[in-house]
Order: sequence, then structure tokens, then C-alpha cells
Amino acid sequence: MKGLPASFPATLPLHTFTEAVFFRICKTLYSSSEPGFRAAGTYRFDSPDQSFGTLYCARNFKTCFFETIIRDRPDLKIPSADYNNRSAVQLLLDTLKLRLVAIHGDGAQTLRLNLAELAGGDYTYPQALAKAIHDHASEPHGMVYRSRFDDDALAMVLFERAKPHVRIFPSSTPVALLNAKELGDAIRNTVPFILI
Repeated sequence: MKGLPASFPATLPLHTFTEAVFFRICKTLYSSSEPGFRAAGTYRFDSPDQSFGTLYCARNFKTCFFETIIRDRPDLKIPSADYNNRSAVQLLLDTLKLRLVAIHGDGAQTLRLNLAELAGGDYTYPQALAKAIHDHASEPHGMVYRSRFDDDALAMVLFERAKPHVRIFPSSTPVALLNAKELGDAIRNTVPFILI
């Protein structure tokens, strides 16, 4: 594994969103605590030492579905238990106040990132990057990255310090995928996944 650069510039490359509504898929077990920042240490841009929580989201539901449910399943066979134990969440973000580091496109080049390591299945490099960006003197709120599973789309990981700028969309609640057949059907228009 190629290591991270020894240091990053004082001014990090930022990504600006013009949208405020984002989506995520969470475990239904935790849906009542959304938006939930968790320090699991198991996902791509989690803190490797569990020193801060993260929340993953995307601009559209399809990208969330690919990142969370489809993932490394090229046969598109999804265990029913995995699907049925997930909920969709609609978030409202104050994107004007969020400082989000671009780790895709020109931002990745500016930071001299190893794109192969960033997109690989071993999370050592991306987690080390998340820790380095989180600990940067400018205290960014998160990172915007190219989705591994929906490469036309961008996804976002927010660090726990972003919590004051994230909330459930007004008058909405997390909805179990099991109880929202329309969400799965819309994805099937693009990718004909099968529940097993």
C-alpha cells in the first residue's frame, strides 16, 4: 500500500453542493437516532481509531442503494435480511456552512491521493485519509468522494463535527425499505436486483 502524502496544503480543495436534500440508508435498528454519526471503524472512511463518528449520504437514493445494499454483489442477489433490515432517510443539510473536502477529480490530484487505494476493497488507506482530513487544522466537516459502486455519482461522508448542520427533512421520518416497495422498484428500473 502506498502511504498518504507527508502533509496536506493549508487550504484544502473544497466541493460545494447547490442542493440541500440528501439521502442515506441506515440499519432500521438505529433509524430512531437519525441522523446517526457512528464510530464503527468498519466502513470505508470511518475513523481507524474510532475517535470520531461518521455519517454517509448521497444526493440521490440510487447512489445510497448502490453504496449500501448492492456493493460487491455483481450477481445482484441481495439477502432479504440485509434489505429488510434497512431504512431510507431523507436529510436536510446546511450546505452553505459545511466545508467538504473534494477527494475526487482535481481535489484528489491536489492532495496527491492514490486513487487505486482510495477505491480499493482494503479500507486501511481511506480510513487513514479520513483521519488525516478530520485532524487537519481547518477542521473540515467531511469529504466528497466518487462512489465505488455508482461511478457517475458522488457520495459524502460527514464527520461528527457536522452534526449541527444536519437534520431529518422536516415532516419526514425514516422508512423501512420493507415498507416502501416503490423505492426498490425504482432501483429495479436501473438494476434488476433479486432478493434471496
